[in-house]
Amino acid sequence: MIVPDTPIDERVHTRKEVSAILKELHRKQADNPKLSSAWALELQIIMGLRRGEVPPLEWSDITETGVITNRAVYFVYQGICNNLGITISRDSVKGPHSFRRNAITDVVNETNGNIIMASELFGNSPEVAKQNYFTGTDLSVATQILNKRCLLE
Repeated sequence: MIVPDTPIDERVHTRKEVSAILKELHRKQADNPKLSSAWALELQIIMGLRRGEVPPLEWSDITETGVITNRAVYFVYQGICNNLGITISRDSVKGPHSFRRNAITDVVNETNGNIIMASELFGNSPEVAKQNYFTGTDLSVATQILNKRCLLE
């Protein structure tokens, strides 16, 4: 599933896309509260879970009935992306797993570059996180940090 010549930052969704996907998920959940795959995809987005970490959950962990499968989650994801006009390209390997990259990048950027903490939270070594998940420094956060430096008093 790794395409070595595709930059990591092309294998994630933009904040705008994530927001639109979540809004569409909330609409689906309101229309059909028992649609377990919609709840599972939201859980995957919010927690940055691996796709294999969702199916072992029992639906009773979330609500009353249903079965969660990787395929069902992917179909909900694919349908939402199609409805929103978000391109899914096999070349960039975007899928529900891409939200893991978003989550790891957010944690690294919000902790001023603490890739070790992000790695521990998401169950990767720092090397694997840096190579496969971290999309890069958020320049607005970096700018704020640099602007806080006070060398002269």
